[in-house]
Amino acid sequence: MNGIVKSSLFVFFQIYFLTVLCNCPSGWSRYEKSCYHVSRDSASWAEAMKMCEIHGSFLAGIETDAEDQYIKTLLGAQRHSTVYWVGGSDWDNEGEWKWEPHAIPFNFTNWHKGQPNNVGNYEHCLALHRVYHYEFADNNCHSPQHYLCEKPDTSSTETENLGK
Repeated sequence: MNGIVKSSLFVFFQIYFLTVLCNCPSGWSRYEKSCYHVSRDSASWAEAMKMCEIHGSFLAGIETDAEDQYIKTLLGAQRHSTVYWVGGSDWDNEGEWKWEPHAIPFNFTNWHKGQPNNVGNYEHCLALHRVYHYEFADNNCHSPQHYLCEKPDTSSTETENLGK
């Protein structure tokens, strides 16, 4: 009986601490201060942005090498797609890549060799392709692809607010 109680308490505290320390919704993965969701459906880049917004998120932005490595691992574990939209675009000004929806200029890049190439003057949205080892590539924004949403982990926001 004592062993069952200890096991039950152990499981309870594991679940409790995971819930408290990680406030990502079910189906989302946490990395540092963000939660990520890999879509199972396909959409154009603009439609993907809207779908992320419906869930209180945005198309993912990749700001560091460490975050890039995490996302490569996350996408590499997926089996339902080979191309994913993320939040980069040079839609407003060719060659000036920004993270949408906040128009934040890229401070980190990991372009695949020969990218961006703007084939046919139609490639203004950032995609991660399995064949390119999930390095950055421009893509036709109207092409339906799976997508990666990102939103702040509410536990990191709450923790930061408590410290102020």
